[in-house]
Order: sequence, then C-alpha cells, then structure tokens
Amino acid sequence: VKQTETDGIAVFDSISCGNRGLALVEKSGWIFEEGRDLSFHDGIYVKRGTDQTFSFNVQLCRGTLRASVNDASGTPVPDYPVRLYSATETVGVKQTETDGIAVFDSISCGERALSLVKRPGWLFEEGRDVSFYDGISVTLQSDQAFSFGVTACSGQISVRVEDQSDNPVSGALLELYADNQTWDEGVTGATGSLAFSGACGMDIGVKVTPPSGYTV
Repeated sequence: VKQTETDGIAVFDSISCGNRGLALVEKSGWIFEEGRDLSFHDGIYVKRGTDQTFSFNVQLCRGTLRASVNDASGTPVPDYPVRLYSATETVGVKQTETDGIAVFDSISCGERALSLVKRPGWLFEEGRDVSFYDGISVTLQSDQAFSFGVTACSGQISVRVEDQSDNPVSGALLELYADNQTWDEGVTGATGSLAFSGACGMDIGVKVTPPSGYTV
C-alpha cells in the first residue's frame, strides 16, 4: 500500500512480473464509486520493461453538524462550549454564538459525536441524548441539528488580596479557572477584593497575578 504524493500519483516500481491489480483504500473524508475500473483495476499484466498508468476518481466528503444550547426557559445560551469528537479523538470544541448554536461545518464524513463541556455557572443532566449524542453518521452534504439543555446555577466566590501586613492590594489580576481554562477574570480595587458570580457547576480555582512591585 502506498500513499499518493503531492502530484496525486502513487508509483509502484520494481514489481515482479505477473498478473496484478490496483484498488483504492477507504480513507476518512473521501468517497468513491465502487466497481471495476472505478474503485479497482484487475487483470493488469506486468511484464519486463512495462510502465502502465491507471486513474481513479475520489470525492471530498464533508457534512455539517449544528448544536443548540438552551436554558430551562428555552432561551439560547451564548458562549457555551460544545465538543465534537470521534471514537479516537476530539475533533474540535466550539462556543455557541449569540443564537445559542455552535456550527461544525466541513466535517469529514464518518461516525461522530457531540457533547456538552462543563463550565462554571451551568449544570446539565448526564446521559445519552441529554449531555451527548453519539453514533452520528456524517455523510456527503448532510446537515444535522442536535439540541442540549442546561440550567443556570448561582454561587459566589469572594477573594481578597493582601500584602504581608494584611493591607489590601489593588491592581491584582484574578482569574477564575477550571479544567485549565480561564472562565472569568477581574482586577482588585482599593479594597483588594473581587467577587466572582456563577462559581458553581464544577471544581474551580482562582489564580492571582500581583501588580508591579509585588510577588506571590
């Protein structure tokens, strides 16, 4: 088995003489018509000094998946992360737009899945066809839509930054993070304090970057 080069040609040289055949191998993201002289050439007789050329045609196979995220009242939720994945890897993560929809277009054909990603301030029920959809067959020019529901949760973390003498420190950058991603941030004022709302739904942490003249 050989891959085609940048010119679209795969060269099999120094082949032993005799009857041979050539066939396309299925590859994710591409489709072709099956049949003799379409997906395979058989009865090729190789003899000394021959140099023969055979051609195949394949078509790029792409489809679209749309994921809508709404809250309990049916209102679209913007900036909510949705993950697209296959059986072996995460294909991509997108945030919903202002209409609450994340669009994954030009996806290679094949079996795919969609799932909600946890984020602070929101909760959702776990389960198939609730927090994830699997076994989605993406076919040529298919355009499929799936919906998710999330519920807003309330919680607050108040953080105060002080120096070694317990005096408030203003100008410190605080970042609310979860799963190695920053979800919210702000700078402390004169009181050295900052509050994050929506601090619920998952394990979270707060990172501080002190202002000039201070170290942690």
